[in-house]
Amino acid sequence: MIQLAAGQAPPGLRSLLDRGAPASIRCFAVLESRAAGPIWTDDPAHPAWAVLQEAGFGSLYLGGALDAPVLRQAEPGLGGGGAQAGFPDRA
Repeated sequence: MIQLAAGQAPPGLRSLLDRGAPASIRCFAVLESRAAGPIWTDDPAHPAWAVLQEAGFGSLYLGGALDAPVLRQAEPGLGGGGAQAGFPDRA
């Protein structure tokens, strides 16, 4: 898992995320460095999945081939500011 800063997302990562999702304007603001928040992916050059957390509201945006083990790996970095996240094992 690789963490990127806001604005460091390569073009391929953007295609994994849904512009039509509720509040997606905040997701794409992180991608375009107009808002703060971490971005996680498996491979910046050829991403299969992405997890973004918009810092202002703590909203999470998920895209690509995600499964429970990937989400558990991301979980320690999520939830700054008192929010908590949990992911059930559906394997």
